[in-house]
Amino acid sequence: MGNFMKIFVPGAEPCVLYPENGSICFGVRLDETFRSSDWFVLDLSAGGSNEINMLLEWCADEGSEPLVYMSPTLIPNVRAVLSFPIDQATLKLNSFFLAPHSALLKGNIGGVPVEKETIRFVRVTLTNPALRDVTLHGISCATKRPAGDVRGEIRVDRFGQRMAGDWAGKTHDETELSAYLRAEYDAATAVSYPDGWSRWGGWTAKRFTATGWFRTEYDGRRWWLVDPDGCAFFSNGICYGERAGIYGFADEYASLFEWLPDKDGKFADAWSTAANIPQYIVRNGAAGADERKMFNFSRANLIRVFGDRWHEAYTKITAYRLKKMGFNTIGVGTNDYYNERTREFLHEAKTPYVITFRTFPLTGERIFRDFPDVFGDEYRALCREFAARELTAYKDDPYLIGYFVTNEPEWLFAWNVNLCERLVSEPGNAASKTVFIRRLREKYTDIAALNSAWNTNLADFDALMGANPGIYGRSEQATADFDTFQSEMIGMYGKVVSEELHRVDPHHLNLGMRYNDAQKRTMESDLSCFDIFSMNCYAATPRGHVNVFTADMPVICGEWHFGALESGLPGAGLLYTHTQKERADAMLCYMEDSTQIPKLVGTHYFEYNDQPYFGRFDGECHNIGLVDVCQRPYPEVCEMFTAFARKMYPMLCGDVPMTAKPQEVSRR
Repeated sequence: MGNFMKIFVPGAEPCVLYPENGSICFGVRLDETFRSSDWFVLDLSAGGSNEINMLLEWCADEGSEPLVYMSPTLIPNVRAVLSFPIDQATLKLNSFFLAPHSALLKGNIGGVPVEKETIRFVRVTLTNPALRDVTLHGISCATKRPAGDVRGEIRVDRFGQRMAGDWAGKTHDETELSAYLRAEYDAATAVSYPDGWSRWGGWTAKRFTATGWFRTEYDGRRWWLVDPDGCAFFSNGICYGERAGIYGFADEYASLFEWLPDKDGKFADAWSTAANIPQYIVRNGAAGADERKMFNFSRANLIRVFGDRWHEAYTKITAYRLKKMGFNTIGVGTNDYYNERTREFLHEAKTPYVITFRTFPLTGERIFRDFPDVFGDEYRALCREFAARELTAYKDDPYLIGYFVTNEPEWLFAWNVNLCERLVSEPGNAASKTVFIRRLREKYTDIAALNSAWNTNLADFDALMGANPGIYGRSEQATADFDTFQSEMIGMYGKVVSEELHRVDPHHLNLGMRYNDAQKRTMESDLSCFDIFSMNCYAATPRGHVNVFTADMPVICGEWHFGALESGLPGAGLLYTHTQKERADAMLCYMEDSTQIPKLVGTHYFEYNDQPYFGRFDGECHNIGLVDVCQRPYPEVCEMFTAFARKMYPMLCGDVPMTAKPQEVSRR
C-alpha cells in the first residue's frame, strides 16, 4: 500500500496526494451528514496509463475491516465529480453493480448487508502501475446525485480510437478506412466451414442419430452436442458476433470527443439511448435511461464507407470472417439490443446461435437482489408470460441450439450471503416463508424443539413470517436448516421457469442460468430441469472451473477472454497480456485445453467487438475484441482461431495432441 492519510475535515484548497509504488490511500471519518445523505462525492483528478482501480471500504471505524466495499475503475487523466450511492438499499447490497457515471467505469459492490448507522469511516485506495498527479479537490455528501462533470483534453478521435499515440492497426484517415473495408467486402465470398464440417459446423466424421434439432449425447468418453443432421458438434462460439459494434456513453463525455455527429442526420443509426439496452435497464432501472445518450463508432465507421448499406456490408464481412475462423455459434448477446437487426443477420449468416432472454421474471417482492419469491403463484404466472414473450419467435428455428434462461444473476455474486438468511431477516416474501415454515413444522413438530435446536426464543412458527435477523449461524443446526432450504429455493428458481419454457418449446436445449461461476450452493440444488449447465470461466484455462462442477451432465463455458495492453483502450479485460502475440498464445492454450475436458461441449469467446473507449452500458472499456472499432481484425488472434479450427474435432477425439504451452496472464 502506498501513502495513507486521514482526512477529517475537507479543506477549501485542493489536497495533493503522493503515490508510492503505484498506489495511494486516504481515509475519511464520516459524521452525521453522511447518515442523512444518499451520495458520497469526491472531486478528484488522477493521472496514469490505462484505467485506474479504485476501492472504497466502508468500515465501522478507521481500524476495522470493511463491511461493504465498492470497486469501480476510473478514467485516467481527467478531473471528475465522482459520486457513490450510500443509501440504505445500497449498503444492504440490493445491487451488485454500480451504475457508470461521470468518469467512473464498471464497478461492483460487495461485503455483507449492513445498517447504515454502523458505518463511521471510509478508506479510498487508487491503484495503477503508473499512478501520478493525484489531486483531491473536494469531499462532500449529497441528498441528490450531482451532475456528471468530466474535464480534460480531447481523448477520442473521429473514428472512436484513442487520440494520442500510435500502434499497429490504428486507422489514420478516412481514405485508409474506406480502402480497407471495401477490400474486406470484396474478399468476403460465400466461404464455408473447414473441410469435414457439416453445414451446421458439426463434424461429419463422427455421427449420432439425427433428430432435426440440436441435442446432447455421451459417447462413453465425452459429452457432445449433436447437430440437426446427427454430426458431433462442439460449440465454438463468439459472443455478440451479430452485433455491429457496441454503444458507448456520449452524454457526459461530449467535450472529450474530437467529433460527434448530429443525431438526426446521416449517422442517425449510430445513435441510441440506454433505454434500447435491456441489460442497462436490468441493472439500473428504466428511470432516466432515455436521457443517457449512447453512440456506436463502429456503426459510424461502416456508415462512412457504405452509407445506407452499412448493415448489409457488416453482415457479409462478418459472416465470412466467422466461418473462416471456425466459429460455428453466435454466442450470448443475440437479441440483446432492442434496435439490433439480429434476425436479418442470422438469416444471412446461416450460423447456429444461442439466445439469452432480455428480461427474467421478477416478483414484486424479492428475497435478495434479483432472486424472486420462487414458491408463489406470482412467480409461476410471470414465468409463463415470460416464456411466451421471449421464446415464441425462435421455437421453430433449427439453427437455434438453445437458450440461456438468464445472464449472470446478481444474487450469485454475493457468495457469502445465504438466500434463506435474507428471507428470514427481512419482511415480505410470504410464499417462500410459508413453505419454509411448513418444512420446519414437519421436521420439529413443536416450537420448543426448534428453539432448542436453533438457540432461539421464537413464540411460535408463525413468528418467522416477520423479520427475524441474526438467526443464521446461531447454531450448527440453524445453519444447516437454512442451507437446506436455500438449496430448495435455488432448485425451484430454475424448475418453474424451465417448465414454462419447455411448454412453449420442447425442441431446443435449456442451457441453464449462465452463472458467473460454479458455486457449491448451485451445484447442490436440483439441476434436472437443465439440459446443460452453463457458467463463465475466466482463468488461464477452463479446467479448474469445469472440474469443480461434479454433476453428471454437460457444461458450456458461456464467456472467456484475454485482452492486451497495446491496443489504445483504457482497459485490457479481466485477464490480459502485454502484446497481441502473447494474447493469441494464451487463447490457443485455453482452446486446446477445452478439448481435453470430457464434460465441456462448448466455449464462447467474449466478444467479437472491442468495447468503447469510455465504456459500454456498464462502463467496460476493454480490448477483448477480435476486431477494433474500425472493424480491423487483430491478425495474430484471428489467425490463431483459424488454425485451431482445423484441428479442433480431431483434438476433441484424442487423435491430435495438444501443442500449446501454459501462458502467463495477468488478472485485473
